[in-house]
Amino acid sequence: MVRSTARVSFAEAAERALVGESERTTLAPVRRARWRWWALLLPVAAVTSACSSGPPTPSAFAGKSASQILQVALHNAIRAGSLHYSVKTTGSAQQTVDGASGSQGGFEVVTSAEGEVHIEVIGTTGYIASPAEGLVATMGMTQSVAAANAGRWISMKSTDQPFSQLSQAVSFRSIIDEFTPDGPLHLVFTQIGGRTVGLVVGTGTASQAVKSYHVELAISASEPLLPVGGVLQITANGHTVTQTGVFAQWGKPIGLQVPPGPVPWDSLVPQ
Repeated sequence: MVRSTARVSFAEAAERALVGESERTTLAPVRRARWRWWALLLPVAAVTSACSSGPPTPSAFAGKSASQILQVALHNAIRAGSLHYSVKTTGSAQQTVDGASGSQGGFEVVTSAEGEVHIEVIGTTGYIASPAEGLVATMGMTQSVAAANAGRWISMKSTDQPFSQLSQAVSFRSIIDEFTPDGPLHLVFTQIGGRTVGLVVGTGTASQAVKSYHVELAISASEPLLPVGGVLQITANGHTVTQTGVFAQWGKPIGLQVPPGPVPWDSLVPQ
C-alpha cells in the first residue's frame, strides 16, 4: 500500500521497512529528473569504510573538533540557501530522489521500481503528479477521481490540507537535518573523488527502538566548509537500510517552473 507520495524522512522510511511496512511510490514517467549523479553515489557510499589512518588533517580543519566542524558546515549551508541533491535508499526500503531546494521552494522526483512521483513547491503553491493509489492515500481523493487524474499535475494552496506534506518533502532544512549526526561525534578523513573530506560521524534519532543507527556527514576540506554527501544506516530485526546522499551546487539557482495545466486540488476533493 502506498503510504505517501512525498519523500518521507529516512528514519521514517527505514523504521516502516524494518517493521515490515514497505514504502512504494508508483507513476508512469511525467517528466524526467533534471539531475542524475549516479557516478557520484558510489564514491560517497565508500565513506562507510573510512578510518582514522587516512589522509593528514587538512588545514581547513586544523584545531577544530568534530562538533565545531559540523557547526561551521551547517552554518555555511544555511547561508548558501539552496542546494541540489540526489539521495538513494537501499535495503528493505528502496527509492531514489533527485531534486533541489531553496528559500522559495523546491522540486524532486522520487523514483522506485514502480515508477516516478513528481513534487514541486513554489512559494505558497504545491504541485504533485502521482499514481491513483497515491492520490487516494495522501490527497484524500476517491478511487474514481484518483484514477481519472493519475499522472496529471494537481495544484494546491498553502491552506489546503495536503500542502504541508509536499512542503516538508522539499524542505531545505529537513534535507539537511536528515543527514546531520547527533550524539557523541568524532572526525575521520577519507578521499572522495580525489579530494580529502572530513567525515563527522555520530548517531541519529529514531522513534522506534533499533539495534543500530549510524550517520556520517562528509564535509569539504576547502573553504567554505560545506556538506558534500552523507550516509545513514539503520539496522534492526535482522534487516539493514542504507541511505546515501550527494549534495552539490550550494547557493545556485534551482530553476523552479510552474507545471503545465495543473488541476486545482479543491476542485477534485469535496470541501
